[in-house]
Amino acid sequence: MSSIGGGNPANLTAKQRDTVDRVLNFYGDKDAQWLSDLTHMEDPWAHAWAKGQNTEITPEAMSEYYSSIEPPVA
Repeated sequence: MSSIGGGNPANLTAKQRDTVDRVLNFYGDKDAQWLSDLTHMEDPWAHAWAKGQNTEITPEAMSEYYSSIEPPVA
């Protein structure tokens, strides 16, 4: 994987590093269109879009949705 600038991985806890590694391992090879299609099928995006094209997807909506689903098994 390529390095992504702007952060310092040394500041991550072991659990945070594991989470980042799992996300990158699962999604890292996907292209932008695949990722866009995936997010547009999920509730936060669908609910915001139903309210209007420029409706903000709130952090609360994302937290509620993503905390309720099981993470993919690596």
